[in-house]
Amino acid sequence: MIEEAAKMLIGDGYPKRAINFLHHTSLQVICSQPDTVVVADGIRRDDRVPMLTKEQIRSLEDTHNISYIQPLMGYGRSCVNILVKEHLKIVEGESEKIEKSDYEVELRSFIRKQYNKGDSIVKSLFPEHIQSHVISRKNS
Repeated sequence: MIEEAAKMLIGDGYPKRAINFLHHTSLQVICSQPDTVVVADGIRRDDRVPMLTKEQIRSLEDTHNISYIQPLMGYGRSCVNILVKEHLKIVEGESEKIEKSDYEVELRSFIRKQYNKGDSIVKSLFPEHIQSHVISRKNS
């Protein structure tokens, strides 16, 4: 799966399709597990990636007989920031430097290992941006 996504990423020159592919494929695996009844996806209204189409969501629900929910879909970035500030402890930083686990981290790592001059390829494929990592919930 990561090999196919890396080929997409390098071929396209930007990560959108590769990250969407990884997200959709990962959800297919999760939804196919016999005990899976509900899948909650943390994407927000303003996210560009990952983002499933309505057809992909319906297909997951129909094929696997699960309920798929997007509890943050109605929230924009500023509203999510308010909720985060109130309820979570986070660290923020440059995407490349912040410790986290996501599709981008996996793609960066795979490309660095598989390709000569992987660092320069990674820098050319991923735009600089700030991301966050949840450390814990705040005590209420």
